Amino acid sequence: MITQILAAAPPLPGWRVRAILDSDSLDGRRSETLFPSDENGDVLFGIAEGAGDLITSRPVDYCHIFPSSDSAAQFTALLPKGECSEPERYRGRKGLPWQVVVTREMIPSHNNITTTEAQLADVASKLGGIPDGWGFMSS
Repeated sequence: MITQILAAAPPLPGWRVRAILDSDSLDGRRSETLFPSDENGDVLFGIAEGAGDLITSRPVDYCHIFPSSDSAAQFTALLPKGECSEPERYRGRKGLPWQVVVTREMIPSHNNITTTEAQLADVASKLGGIPDGWGFMSS
């Protein structure tokens, strides 16, 4: 509903429409319901403070790193086709030289991101991999 209202708003030069997720946001206060006190809540609150769009569905990228190309390839094989990048070399962490990026379309809420992050981490851990952050790299 909010996205339809935003789409219908007339363009005004020099102005923009900002959807507020919570009335506390008007005063710059943090809603613990929308932005719990954890790393994901901190990131999302920072995006909201910067007038970032957290109400429109968009691609969210989840990075995972692995000890071998085989384990990275097995990870991609366990997920739906089209969600994963091909395994690629990664130099950011010793002992985990392979990276796979999983991209899922979603409304970037704390619950959606945290739940997806936990589900993917569970799959990766069975193959010796670990999560290495999320973001909006593909959008």
